[in-house]
Amino acid sequence: MLYGYYRAIERPGISLVLTIVSLGTRVALAYALAPLPAFGVNAIWAAVPIGWALADLVGFGYYAVLRRKGGGA
Repeated sequence: MLYGYYRAIERPGISLVLTIVSLGTRVALAYALAPLPAFGVNAIWAAVPIGWALADLVGFGYYAVLRRKGGGA
C-alpha cells in the first residue's frame, strides 16, 4: 500500500527506498541466520515478514515527517 501511495504523490524515490529496505532486510537475515542450526530454513520464512515490517516502519515514519511538513495527502 505504501509503495503505491508514494508513487501517487510523486515521491517514487521513497518507494524505491522501501523496496530496498524490505528486500535488503530479507536477504541479510536469511543469509545470516539460515546457516545457524537453531534457525535453518525457518530463518528464511521469518525474514520475509520482518523485512515487510521494517519497510512499513520506515514508510510510516516518512509519512509522519511529510504530514508535519504539510507535504502528505
